[in-house]
Amino acid sequence: MRHPTPCGGPLRLAIDQRGYVREKGTDKLTSREALRWELEVVIAAHDGRNQHVALNRNYQVSPSLSAEQTVAVEKILRSRDFITLFRGGAGTGKSFTLKEVERGLTAAGHPVAVLAPQRQQVQDLQAEGLRADTLAHFLQQKQLAQDAVVIVDEAGQIGARQLGELIRLVRANRGRLILSGDTRQHGAVAASDALRAIEKHAGLKPAVIQTIRRQDPKLGESTQQRTFIRAYRKAVMSLVTLHAPAAFTSNTVLQRRHGSKRKSGQTAIRLLVILAAYRSLMELRRRFEYESGSVRIRRACVKLVFCAASGIHYACLCAIFLGVVMIVVVLMGACAAGTGSRRRSGRR
Repeated sequence: MRHPTPCGGPLRLAIDQRGYVREKGTDKLTSREALRWELEVVIAAHDGRNQHVALNRNYQVSPSLSAEQTVAVEKILRSRDFITLFRGGAGTGKSFTLKEVERGLTAAGHPVAVLAPQRQQVQDLQAEGLRADTLAHFLQQKQLAQDAVVIVDEAGQIGARQLGELIRLVRANRGRLILSGDTRQHGAVAASDALRAIEKHAGLKPAVIQTIRRQDPKLGESTQQRTFIRAYRKAVMSLVTLHAPAAFTSNTVLQRRHGSKRKSGQTAIRLLVILAAYRSLMELRRRFEYESGSVRIRRACVKLVFCAASGIHYACLCAIFLGVVMIVVVLMGACAAGTGSRRRSGRR
């Protein structure tokens, strides 16, 4: 993870004395330790390509999976790489797909360990029937069976050092790694975005699922769930096409019919408003690009629009704060004026 260096002679000198590496032509810097871990991770992924037998080439995937999920499971189980990548966004059925991968690995006689960076993620995996543990606890215990396959969910949130330590442990036990995650979502908190570095430099092609199944009415378990999903999708499509009244009407219907989902309904409407704003900004940008003859002016206008939209919330807060300050100032002035008049009358 690289950070811009702050200005200032003494501080810049102190940073240079600590041995940080500066990116050429910029003020971005990183530590040599972070670079070493990132390089080790990328080399392990690159050099491990086609160096193993397939995990389970002939496994018959369950018919309950979609065609896209089936292709992803088959690609993972036929992988001959030391590190196999699996990419799936939110709502695509990634955990459901990983459960099928686990079945295929178990059928081939591989011990399986499932890990995730955070406790909540582990609980979600356990709810899907996967015996999962946090990465930190696993690295502390350092217990792994020979020839095991380690599945890491949300691997995009893992820094290079933790991933490097995991790679060393897996290698020492002649195991394999499956990294599941999406670099387009939350990145790593620790130094270095390891999964992104692997995708960019190791030459691995991930198995991918991208169809969002969470918003498919056909997948509802009951008539009530299917009705809820249809109304939700209608609200989304209304806002995406800038039909905001229909979207808010759909959301009101959802809240009336599903009172127990009040919190999720509020979260949903916030998301829908963001989608509408994004759609509007895209339309404004298209018009700027069409009408403006100057690239510099066009970019400046687009940036101004985006900055204005993202600052609405803070502008409202500032307006409220300034209003309170103005009221306080007026009251203080009135009090001061009243005190002065009383003093003058007393002198008389």
